[in-house]
Amino acid sequence: LSNVSITTNTIYPMEELTVYIDPIDGTKEFTEGFFSNVTILIGIALGSAPIAGVVLAPWKEDRRDSPKGLFLWGLVGHGVESLNRDVAFPQPRNHPDSELVITVTRSHSNERLEADINKLQPSKVIRVGGCGYKCLLVIQGIADVYFFKSRGTSKWDTCAVEALLTCKGGTLTDFEGKKLNYSRGQPIAN
Repeated sequence: LSNVSITTNTIYPMEELTVYIDPIDGTKEFTEGFFSNVTILIGIALGSAPIAGVVLAPWKEDRRDSPKGLFLWGLVGHGVESLNRDVAFPQPRNHPDSELVITVTRSHSNERLEADINKLQPSKVIRVGGCGYKCLLVIQGIADVYFFKSRGTSKWDTCAVEALLTCKGGTLTDFEGKKLNYSRGQPIAN
């Protein structure tokens, strides 16, 4: 099911569908006033693979009275859409490795992560919070890679954004390069 494509007028048995909801991804960032890093995530998996995702970033800036943020939804096989009129999705960046832009955690760094960042030698490192927000940076073409080298994400953090990344031709794996399994009965932690 890694390349699931949804056709119209298809009915799937409920026991094959799993819904993952993260009502406030980036809770720590929310409490610290980094409102632009907060997302609301709703992902739907068919068997082991995400097939649909809704991602809402309620704030565009780090102010409670900020202009509205981004609202995206996607269905594998049909693409990603936005309710924001001003959102354009660039083609994947084609550039030399010397221009690599990565996004990493703002608050959970460790020696292993920093060593691997140094090996990659990116031209820019964006340190922000919230798994959903970092994935949005990749989906929007602002970053090339979201790099997280420790435990700490769960299926509700990744299902929605993995569906959108898949729609855009991207992929999401664990830090050993293995696809995540969203089937019922699997551990919630990634």
